[in-house]
Amino acid sequence: TEKEILQAVTSDQLFGALEVDVSVPDSLRKYFADLPPIFKNTTVRHEHIGEHMQQYLEEQGKKFPDTRYLIASMFSNKILLITPMIKWLIGKGVNITKVHQVVEFQPRACFKNF
Repeated sequence: TEKEILQAVTSDQLFGALEVDVSVPDSLRKYFADLPPIFKNTTVRHEHIGEHMQQYLEEQGKKFPDTRYLIASMFSNKILLITPMIKWLIGKGVNITKVHQVVEFQPRACFKNF
């Protein structure tokens, strides 16, 4: 079950990567306000930018093109995260709301012989 998977991650019994849905609860948004803990690539559109910048662009006769950015966020869906990051997020009180996939690895130095 998802609960057993997350317990295995937090107790260091599972090492690897999980595809998950993750979100910061409302009670922690102030704590993470300066630097949200989830980094993801997303497309930012005109309607996503603030009202002030929208007005500025209109005054300048410019348009904001759809652009891909790496952003810090309070949520993500179907994001691939390594288990140490998931353990840290859970320890901070962030919610893992769904586990989609699990990829387990052996926690060892794979390129040690090189």
